[in-house]
Amino acid sequence: MGNMENLVTDGTINPETLRDKFAGAMLGTAVGDALGAPVEGWGCDELNRMLDGVALLPPAERALNYAIYGAITGGDLPDGLGRYTDDTQMMIGVAESLAAQRGFDGEDMAARFADNFDHARGYGMGAQIVLKRLRDGAHWQSAADRLFGGQGSYGNGAAMRIAPVGLFYHTAEELSALRQVAEGSAGITHTHDMGREGAVLQAAAVAAAVRASTEDIFDPYRFIDDLTTIVREDAPEYLSSCSAILSLLWDEPGPEEVSDVLGNGIEAFLSVPSAIYAFLANHDSFAGAVLFAIRLGGDTDTIGAMCGAISGAFHGASAIPKNYLAALENGARGRDYIAGLSESLF
Repeated sequence: MGNMENLVTDGTINPETLRDKFAGAMLGTAVGDALGAPVEGWGCDELNRMLDGVALLPPAERALNYAIYGAITGGDLPDGLGRYTDDTQMMIGVAESLAAQRGFDGEDMAARFADNFDHARGYGMGAQIVLKRLRDGAHWQSAADRLFGGQGSYGNGAAMRIAPVGLFYHTAEELSALRQVAEGSAGITHTHDMGREGAVLQAAAVAAAVRASTEDIFDPYRFIDDLTTIVREDAPEYLSSCSAILSLLWDEPGPEEVSDVLGNGIEAFLSVPSAIYAFLANHDSFAGAVLFAIRLGGDTDTIGAMCGAISGAFHGASAIPKNYLAALENGARGRDYIAGLSESLF
């Protein structure tokens, strides 16, 4: 692991700006998740043909996906239409635990994952098995050990929920703690090294975005260069992807090429780098970054959620389009609850 102390910028952040960034990362996760969910599993080419042509469709056919249509056109979305998935629900559990315990408590976090579980949110089979074991009394450090023949999961389920860890440990001085907590949080459900490393990289990207200022000239090349120092030397998949991101930033390709190079799958190493690229290539706009992430196709809700977390941490909640926020569900653990959680973390 390289030197993590020089990542982006460590200037003092105005408290109100920092508060806005915390809310941006949390709400950005939920917005990206909810916008991407209706088209999860679509191929990149197919999805982009649909999105590019949707404005030409008759109103009845637009109903196939009002959320995506509204996002593309910039129009109003029906309030509360944007329903989030397990990505956001598990992020809520991470934030609840960190706020209540003032830091990482694996037993408490695992219990919250199990208590919050709602099958209708679209949990993967591996996560369902782990959560059932936790409910049946399994220890939080061993509930996921037997998945995939004992190798553990290298999916993106740990990375998709990790934004609160990036917020809680966002300073350069806390980056060693960030790695430790990101790995511990990931290990509740994902014990494979690649699954945990994806969570570390995503958490570090959120933390770096918090520390970066929108008032300074933002250098995406430096961002990814410095972020690469966080990746372990025995994680070649992530090192290779970080190198590919640098090339893609220079070439500025469309989503189809980015999807081909970096991936859009449920594996952490095929989605975390994609989310980071979507932010870096569109760092001037929250909406532009999240929509590019969704256009990559595949695991659109999770890539959208991870990109939304990074972009929200950079721009703040005040930069999230109001129609996106209005569309986000606002029930018992909806938009207002998530905003309150961000305040508790702050």
